[in-house]
Amino acid sequence: MEKIFEHLHHEGVTQNQILEAIGNIPEVPGMLSLLQYLRRPDCEVIILSDSNSVFISTWLEKYHLLDAIKQVYTNPAHFDASGQLHVNKFHNQNWCTLSSVNMCKGHILDTHINSRKAGGVIFTGIVYVGDGHNDFCPSLRLSAGDHVFVRYGFSLEKMIKDKSPEHGEVKASIHMWRTGDDILHVIKSSIIKDGNTGSG
Repeated sequence: MEKIFEHLHHEGVTQNQILEAIGNIPEVPGMLSLLQYLRRPDCEVIILSDSNSVFISTWLEKYHLLDAIKQVYTNPAHFDASGQLHVNKFHNQNWCTLSSVNMCKGHILDTHINSRKAGGVIFTGIVYVGDGHNDFCPSLRLSAGDHVFVRYGFSLEKMIKDKSPEHGEVKASIHMWRTGDDILHVIKSSIIKDGNTGSG
């Protein structure tokens, strides 16, 4: 991505053009309603993303959702004085073969949960929403009382269905989704209603 943004800068693409393009990315249908619903005292929403901090903060600000997110874990990014966007690795990991070198979401999720526990916050359940191959590792770390929402037609669905013995099996309840409304329906009907809430 660093090389791509360097190329765009050399081609004359400006900082404002990049920010405008990101701000104009439409929501996945139903996601805004889902995030609005999760603005609750009994829920904590975090983002684990292989995108970058500039893209995510720009999009969240556009839709007035900055205060709906407890924490964002992503690749740090910034514009330099000339307007070129630079993206750095979140971390440089070599312990997880299921994840990309720059981001093991499973490790980040565990670290967040342990950090909150040390601060006195213990989650009664985790709800994880994902679609890509990097979402497989955190899905494997969930417990039987947790929930993972797997997007139809994306690589996470394939990896879960393959059930490779060396990777282990997902213990959490698996729900398929196409829109945020699909997720919201399950959360309202069988997760929050039962008092089994958490972060994800």
